[in-house]
Amino acid sequence: MLFLLLLTHLFSLDPAYAALANDSFASISFDSSSRIDPCANTGNQRTIEEIVYSSIAVIFTCTWVAIHPNIPMTFDSEGEKVIETSFGMHPAVFVLQDFLLTLVALIAPELIIFWAMRQWFASREIQTRYKGFRWTNVHGFFYLMGGFILTWDGKEYGYRTYIHEGETRGRARLLLDHLLNNKIITITEEEIMDRSKRDALAKFIAISQTVWFIVQCIIRGAEGLAITNLEILTLSFAMLNFVTYFFWRNKPQRVCYPIKISQLLVSSAAQNNRDNEDSGGASFDSKKSYLSTVCHEIKSDFKEKVFNDTEGPTGVKNTAIKAVIALFYPVSALLHQVSLLIEGHSYYRTGLKKDPRTLYVVVFSLASVFGLIHCLPWYFHFPTDQEQMLWRVCALLVTVLPITFIPMIDVIRKVIQSLPYPLRWFFAMFVLVSPMYIAARIILLVLALIEFRALSPSAYQAVQWSTFIPHLN
Repeated sequence: MLFLLLLTHLFSLDPAYAALANDSFASISFDSSSRIDPCANTGNQRTIEEIVYSSIAVIFTCTWVAIHPNIPMTFDSEGEKVIETSFGMHPAVFVLQDFLLTLVALIAPELIIFWAMRQWFASREIQTRYKGFRWTNVHGFFYLMGGFILTWDGKEYGYRTYIHEGETRGRARLLLDHLLNNKIITITEEEIMDRSKRDALAKFIAISQTVWFIVQCIIRGAEGLAITNLEILTLSFAMLNFVTYFFWRNKPQRVCYPIKISQLLVSSAAQNNRDNEDSGGASFDSKKSYLSTVCHEIKSDFKEKVFNDTEGPTGVKNTAIKAVIALFYPVSALLHQVSLLIEGHSYYRTGLKKDPRTLYVVVFSLASVFGLIHCLPWYFHFPTDQEQMLWRVCALLVTVLPITFIPMIDVIRKVIQSLPYPLRWFFAMFVLVSPMYIAARIILLVLALIEFRALSPSAYQAVQWSTFIPHLN
């Protein structure tokens, strides 16, 4: 946030670009009577910092409220097995995983909707299967996010990870049926939601701030005041985050620890042995600081990606490729998370045997609507004609490209299912997430920021609420 504020402040101070401005660019109305005198109503003005801060605040609060991460866990290098549950992880790792997921949501909100819809379909399947045990959509989400772990021979197994996998799928379902029939799992919806960190007040503040921002933009258009391109970007993010929250509205938010199911309970051992069974608490090293833990996690992941000489998707033997990964490690780490999300692999696994066709149609359609919002400034005035043309081209790309994938949904699904894991990564990154789409999104953000070097005078004018709110003179 501070970095963006600094960038916009530097652009606004550049006198070379300020000379390019005129009274009308970034204005919705072309009527000269709607132009605002920058010297008039000086007590009802807004600054660049206020515009940027309000936009970033809306994006951050929307994203934070909409994101519902799974229970933290660590997978092996191939993302197949859980090697550590949250009981053995430092709380700093929870924060780091939440931070990475938030970054993915800020960079690619469409993919978060993709994951949310996958979990929504999977939770409905689980709810339907176990409705006889009064399981609701909340139970389905809690199960998918890793809410139950099985302790066997002193080891902890993430039950979610193999419920729908290959030959063990039937046995895993039988085990869950056994646990429910014998009332070993009896948790209610209210008890699950009590574990959730969802704050009604925080949700109310976030929704209120977002609605207020949208209303302000509508009123600015009605008054003929300029709306900045950054505010247009914020509107598009707000729309997608509302959709994400809709699909995750019944999912517990930021639960840190799952429910342990002991081996003794599963095998129906004596009650006194159950009482002696360790219920299990967090076993991480509490003496380690948050900073040292985060640094250790980043260092371990860096070593694994760069210096791992084993065969597999993370093993890189070529020195040149290692150097590139080391140089662009932050970017490669984010791209790796994006690829896992698209594939439904590792932390993002949902257990669906096959993604429904509706899933792809809705996601690609929402991505197109997301791009369509960027077309709102089509007739806005920009600092230069070249920037206006570039914005139009990029807005068309982010609108049209997702639609082009809808007729190819069946082909895409078959290709994803047929490819081995390493090739899925390349297919996901360079086919589904088109480089042209990524470039267009980046250019739109850059254009929105450099617009602040020479805003229209009406962009600084605040809304005159007295015009719209009934009052007595």
